[in-house]
Amino acid sequence: MLLSATLMSTLTVLAPVAAHADADGLAASPEITTVRFTDPAGVDWTPPAGVRRVSVTMAGGSGGDIVREGQSAPGSGRAGQLEFDLDVTPGETLRLYGATRGGAPHTQTPGIGYLNGGSGGSPAGGALHGGGGGGAAAVLRGTNLIAVAGGGGGVGGALKTAPTIPQPRPWRFGGAGGWGTSGADLAGEDGTFGYHPGKGGAPGTQTGTSGTNGSNAARFTASGGGGGGGAGWPSGTGGQSGKKFLSASVGGGGAGGTSYTNPDAENVRLLTSVNSDGYVEISYQNPVQLTLTAPTLFLAGVPQEAEVTVTGANGLVPSPGTVMFTADNTFVGRDSTVNGRVDFRFSLAQGRHTLKAEFTSRDRTQRASATLDVIVGPGPAHSLTILDQLPLRVPAASTVTVAGTVTTDGAALRGGEPITVAVNGHDTAGTVDAAGRFSIPITAPSSIGAFTVQATFAGTTNIAASASAPVRMEAYDDQAVVTLTPTATTAVYGEPLAAAVTVRPADGAGVPATGIVLLTDGTQHIATATLDQAGTAAFSDLKLPTGVTQLTALYGGDEVYNGADSAPATITVTTAATSTQLTAVSASGRAGDPVELDVAVAADTRSRLEPAGQVEILRDGEVVAVLSPGDDTDPTPYDGVSRFHTELTGTAAGTHAFTARYLPAAGFAASASAAQTVTLTAHATRLEATPAEVTITAGDTATLHAQVTAHAVGPLPPLDGAVSATLGGDVIGAPGTVDPNTGTADVHLTGLPVGTHSVLLTFHPDGVDYADATARVTVTVAPNVPTPADGGDTPAAGGDTPAAGGEGGGGGADRHQALAVSGQSASAWLTPLLTAGLLTTAGVLLLVRRRTRH
Repeated sequence: MLLSATLMSTLTVLAPVAAHADADGLAASPEITTVRFTDPAGVDWTPPAGVRRVSVTMAGGSGGDIVREGQSAPGSGRAGQLEFDLDVTPGETLRLYGATRGGAPHTQTPGIGYLNGGSGGSPAGGALHGGGGGGAAAVLRGTNLIAVAGGGGGVGGALKTAPTIPQPRPWRFGGAGGWGTSGADLAGEDGTFGYHPGKGGAPGTQTGTSGTNGSNAARFTASGGGGGGGAGWPSGTGGQSGKKFLSASVGGGGAGGTSYTNPDAENVRLLTSVNSDGYVEISYQNPVQLTLTAPTLFLAGVPQEAEVTVTGANGLVPSPGTVMFTADNTFVGRDSTVNGRVDFRFSLAQGRHTLKAEFTSRDRTQRASATLDVIVGPGPAHSLTILDQLPLRVPAASTVTVAGTVTTDGAALRGGEPITVAVNGHDTAGTVDAAGRFSIPITAPSSIGAFTVQATFAGTTNIAASASAPVRMEAYDDQAVVTLTPTATTAVYGEPLAAAVTVRPADGAGVPATGIVLLTDGTQHIATATLDQAGTAAFSDLKLPTGVTQLTALYGGDEVYNGADSAPATITVTTAATSTQLTAVSASGRAGDPVELDVAVAADTRSRLEPAGQVEILRDGEVVAVLSPGDDTDPTPYDGVSRFHTELTGTAAGTHAFTARYLPAAGFAASASAAQTVTLTAHATRLEATPAEVTITAGDTATLHAQVTAHAVGPLPPLDGAVSATLGGDVIGAPGTVDPNTGTADVHLTGLPVGTHSVLLTFHPDGVDYADATARVTVTVAPNVPTPADGGDTPAAGGDTPAAGGEGGGGGADRHQALAVSGQSASAWLTPLLTAGLLTTAGVLLLVRRRTRH
């Protein structure tokens, strides 16, 4: 299609414009880079050079949920999600911790992260455990805590019941876990089913600790465990189980962990995460930008000039690199920047086109791009200029012959048409012959480094101008030899290494080399150093990953010497051995009181890195706590030692063996401590029963009043529990629930056979704080002898009585003597409880210990 006369006249007066992203046709394109971290053991990240500000999005792990038979509990806690901006310093190190959800999949295990969530409480009597609390994600600058994204609380343990018409589905779920956001959502919800449902966890108040474990269900219950507290700053409290004696209930949800930011975080937003596992995501704007300048309206086949400049932000000087120039995604040219600039000569066919320039630094750490739309009108016959093969490396200031061919489309060459060869923009003139051939000698630059060669046919009135593709060449003066000498070829993980690099002339003569040396393992840049006046560079405090690393020194060249690489040096780094020590603060104490433990994990003395990973605390061979990197209390950084302090609650009376087991992150070996014994004693209790002797008639009920007292002074936990009665090892009557305020309970005995019985009463505490206690009472059951009014005979004096079994005894004595004398089984006192609706129909088995102690 032909352009209008107005457009054609405009083509002759347009000036080049710069390309930006605005409506005026200018385009500058800062690239956005996003990196995501999910490792709960923590990852170090260093902002690239020139990056002064980053945007952070982070979230903790959600609380554990429960799914049974197609029913999903509605109440796992959602994690907190933080969004904020953070000023950073190039070269500093940020420590980033991801997190995992609690109870995955459908277990009571805690989520892990910078701080761990609490474990879900264990169930009793066929109910389900509580869900584990979610781990907390974190961002640290050195030892300074920048932000913590709280984890959600775990759901309370569920209980299966018989379906009913109002509630056709069998599962009754526990309280919902708290959310890791803010306000009331931090608290877990109470359980809603049964006579003693668990209470939800309260928002945490102690910072620097993991989420609290959910409470375990007590003995003789059919109850779900409490949900674990979500990790945060502070972490959430675990939910309570349905824990009363002989109850049937569900657990309370764990509280959510609190999300936290310090004043370094700006423009903070707190949201609710939709993800299960936690993460830290960092976005930043690349510190370089590219500007493309070229005419936006010109004739087809007419050569044009495009200018590309690379600038830095925040005072950054862009690294040397190359720019690729394309038109409609078709390659036009590639050239190296000189002082942040490169020029291209091009021509295009008629129509609309999109020009694009893409910059990549030599070390591939800086990228930028820009585009520009142009319109090309109709032009003369096309020409094509092609260069013959040129050498890519030539001596500085040497003479090089540039030859090539110009071909045309629809017009003939007569010979003598002008053509120029440009070397870094400086033209050398020549002509083409009738066949379109040309041969022009040029002089290579006297300075060392890259330069470009491009031939441009000027065109005629009926033949459009054209330019060859630019050819990148390199002028050299002397060859450099690079030698890499490490101080050691073997090390343990975390042991600092050093290396020396020497750059010298290949012929042994000449001025010392200058410039930059990079250390690389073949894929990643490890360190950078500047050559000193002797042409040497020293590297120290190198920390390499485990395994075999092929370390290479890369020299970029200077005005005299071209770039060169050293021979690779093989460095073998082995896993650092560790030792774990557990110390009990006190070797004895009371059951129910916190057991304080200190753990130290030390790496090989050659390593300077604190052992990363998790520490499991085992009690009598069973894992009872998991410590995460965020629990580390060691105040000295880079000393190769991690220290932890934890307090375990709810430990029963007895002598327990505690051990610590270190589960390592990459680079460290596992280890375990020796066992430490701790002896705990429960508060002694006393059980008194009144009356101590009681006489009833067969078929009547004996009521005994039990009084439980604790042999201790000072504030004590409530005397929760029950008092049961046994005869000959079999349970009789219905156990009485102890009033925690008065310590009293009533026990009702029915169905005892005729005779005198020694009945054993036993106090069963709900928790671990108190010991059992027993008392004995004597119960005499007299026969219910019928009177004459009942139709019986009155025995004569000195004659046989009905009790003697004679014929005159009638049927009364036989009726009373039919009572069993061996005591009742457990089913005899469970029946009224089932009738009262205290037990579910889910097949819950309530076990009462048989006591034979007298």
